[in-house]
Amino acid sequence: MDCKATLQAAPKPSVEGNPWLPRSSIDDKQKDGDQEQFSILWAAHECIVTGREVGSEGFETDRKQFARESRALPTKTKEEVALKKGRVEQLLKALTQALGEEHGQFLINLAMLGYRTSGGGRARKVSNLLRSLEDGEGTADVYLRPFEDPLPFVIRGLMGIIQTRGLALAGNLDQLAFQEGAPSGKYVPPSRFTASFPLTLTQSHESPPLRTLSDPRFPSGGSGVQDSRIKYSFMGSFGFSEPSYTSWKAETGGPEYDGTRLSLGAYSLDETYLLHLLGLLRQALAKESEHRKGYKGYGGVRIRHVEALLVVAKKSGHALALAWVRQLAEVANVLAHAAGKKAGQEGQAGLAAFFHFVQGRVHRRAMKLDVLKGRPGDLSAFDNLWVLESSLWELAFMGATCLSLPELRDALGSLPELASHWKPSVGTDETALHETLQNVPTGHLPQDFNRIYAPTGTSAAKCLSEVLLRMNYQVHEVTPSPDTLDPFVPYFEFYMGGFLNEPDVPMAAVGTQVWVNLSDSLHTKLLKPGLQAPNPGTVIAGLLAQYVDALDVDDTLPRLLVVDFTKFGGEMPNSHLYPILAQLACALITDHGVQHVVFLRSNLKFNTGPLDRYQSGEILVYRQGPGNLLARLRTRMTNAFVDGMVPVDIVQAWGLEGEYVPLMKKVYLLSDAISCWRWARYAAEW
Repeated sequence: MDCKATLQAAPKPSVEGNPWLPRSSIDDKQKDGDQEQFSILWAAHECIVTGREVGSEGFETDRKQFARESRALPTKTKEEVALKKGRVEQLLKALTQALGEEHGQFLINLAMLGYRTSGGGRARKVSNLLRSLEDGEGTADVYLRPFEDPLPFVIRGLMGIIQTRGLALAGNLDQLAFQEGAPSGKYVPPSRFTASFPLTLTQSHESPPLRTLSDPRFPSGGSGVQDSRIKYSFMGSFGFSEPSYTSWKAETGGPEYDGTRLSLGAYSLDETYLLHLLGLLRQALAKESEHRKGYKGYGGVRIRHVEALLVVAKKSGHALALAWVRQLAEVANVLAHAAGKKAGQEGQAGLAAFFHFVQGRVHRRAMKLDVLKGRPGDLSAFDNLWVLESSLWELAFMGATCLSLPELRDALGSLPELASHWKPSVGTDETALHETLQNVPTGHLPQDFNRIYAPTGTSAAKCLSEVLLRMNYQVHEVTPSPDTLDPFVPYFEFYMGGFLNEPDVPMAAVGTQVWVNLSDSLHTKLLKPGLQAPNPGTVIAGLLAQYVDALDVDDTLPRLLVVDFTKFGGEMPNSHLYPILAQLACALITDHGVQHVVFLRSNLKFNTGPLDRYQSGEILVYRQGPGNLLARLRTRMTNAFVDGMVPVDIVQAWGLEGEYVPLMKKVYLLSDAISCWRWARYAAEW
């Protein structure tokens, strides 16, 4: 696919003309998120405030020089942090004066460009300045959960500069007619998964700034030939495109083993990484292995799933990865074009010129994709694909910030191939936290879901449990041990000192809330040889019912099942995933004595800054749920976004002057479209 043929939304802008060759190792890259942010902020200022023409003499030289000089400024002391932050503030103040409150989302996104909620990562251009502590002393390398942990010091200061519309959450309800994706003829599992080992894998290099697990293996050895190219970055959350890991130590007498969780991300399309992981899995799951029971209990990806992915990776893994990133380049280009055209029509010539500059950046990256296409099977070239993906997500979302949700939907729909695979499953009311998805197919009668948005997956879970308790649904307490761990056991944060371990008790219980988790290992159950086009939701319902029946739940009260599908869902688009969930809920209620089903998840996927920093959780209520559950959840989640679960000043800061929810919904709509387009290309390989 030729760049000039596919990126047609506007004439090709002038771009940097230097030949490009990928570095032999992405670990050698010097450009970080700070340099990228200063570069783009400077270009926005020159176009919008100064009126300088993109491509004019010295434009590129001055831009690069400013970005490099700014990046080089140290942040080891309070004074140094203030000085470097001041450079961003100066540009942002001038841009705010020039654009005003109607472009508040655009300005907020510029201020947060490159920000991630967790440190670490090899491929991602993470901003170090935005994560800097007020007094310097290095960068905080922890996961900062939106609306629960304080917004970083630098970002709080920048938010005080920006003017916004001051939107309020109106409590609206949005309705969508759901449309299913085209069936593939057989079950297609996601390519994203985690593998949780009940031990500490060795070869870990813990020194900052990059805590890298290189060529992980069991302390006892084994798992095949050493390969130093295999690298996992330490990250506090998972779901990104690059390989990542987390590790933990078991508490004495606690519910878990020592552990290491690996996530290949998009490297499940690479034969080298898959073969290495298969070596670890075969070692863990060998019949004589002391770790067999623990690995199964954690519910990590199983061998049959990885072997099936290996067939795809050997045949066309790198070509598929290249196609995915090309799709993203087309999306970024069409959104920049749409944003620039809108700015021009509204008399914002400087903003239109800036998006001309953004299109130039997109074309530059499309050119780099052409270079990488000429190096099939090269792992270092494959590494560079995800560096480009990270940058293209930022460029794509930059255009989205200047479009309304309906305009964003229409711009995405203007790409014919994308439109042929995508029917939006996200609404376009920018403040509606409640959406009804009508006519989700089950193979029998279609069903409805009610989606309620939350700031994060964890806040979705906490608020849901709290609301159900107030409705007098008692919690079935979860107290697992290493001997009783099971793939259906809820997420550890919910029971390790959490609300499922020491639950409140209602005065007079009307039902029992039973929490379960759908793990990665379920996909192998659905990939049995000869099992063509199963009804996956019905299969899962049978397995889940066996687990719940063994829990000794009070059978004198109605059961409400809360099902966390975060891990199971991987990168499956809603068009394929929601019908499975509807099947599951229908089977549980019809055949297995469950009265109500509520689903929840955390929406984190891809190697993107925007989806990470404007993340969401969702509660998906099957039909209407019991009593006035929907009305209660809508009220509770409105409060969670406004003055919710922690000190009010933390929540208000994360509200981004009223623009967090609109930004969150834009990034979900964008990922909804990209998920569908990618899935169509991926499923075709099966």
